Amino acid sequence: MATWMRTLWNGLLFRDEAFTGLRDRRDAFLQGFLIIVIVALVIGLPTLVGDLAKGLRPNAIEAELDQAMSEMDQVIQQIRPFIGNTGEMDAVMAQVKENMRFGFNIAQQIEGLPRMLPKPINTFFEQVGEWVSQPFTAGGFPLATVALATWLGYGIWVMFFAKLLGGRGTLAGFFGVTALYAVPHLLSFFAFIPILGGIVGLIAYFWGLAIYIKGTASSHQMTLGRALLAVVLPVLLILLLVFIGAFGLAAILAISMSGGR
Repeated sequence: MATWMRTLWNGLLFRDEAFTGLRDRRDAFLQGFLIIVIVALVIGLPTLVGDLAKGLRPNAIEAELDQAMSEMDQVIQQIRPFIGNTGEMDAVMAQVKENMRFGFNIAQQIEGLPRMLPKPINTFFEQVGEWVSQPFTAGGFPLATVALATWLGYGIWVMFFAKLLGGRGTLAGFFGVTALYAVPHLLSFFAFIPILGGIVGLIAYFWGLAIYIKGTASSHQMTLGRALLAVVLPVLLILLLVFIGAFGLAAILAISMSGGR
């Protein structure tokens, strides 16, 4: 365990021994897998605690209804100066609130149905199950989240472009080393703190990106410049495809509109 923690620490500091050590291990892919899963679980702990507190709180559904109604009232007060004090608006909002109450009543009845386990135990296992599944189900912008889908899905494309640029790394070594990008994301443990959470999340992203580039260079024995290109090219390719798709759709719409005249 001490050796493993030292590898993670050296990876944070961009020390070569962390990258070469992981790259040359026979179980490099397994090590990368463990890094991703463990970091994702640690990051998710505050959310787990918060969800457990909400789920185990008495009358949780009533509290959610009160909060939703309060938020609705705030929205109405914010938009009222723009629409005036119309009776039609009040009638519509009253209908919306009634529909919300109806939906929450259904949820409350479902919540009260008999279960095999007492509600606190059932809620505990549900929340823990969601927490444990987080590394396997989460996703997002490349390297912005710690999840297996992000690590593997994006990594395949980086590996492809690295090979085109002359990289000589193995698949296992590449994935083992690049998993170190997840370690700075431990800062996201504090994401629940207003303002600070956003700041540390931004720091974690760019720190992790720099480690990913370093890992790509180390695993493929290539320069940092080529590694940066291999990491950026998949994103540029996606943006290009989106642009081409949007341009093509706009052209089709323009042709269809001009043809109908």
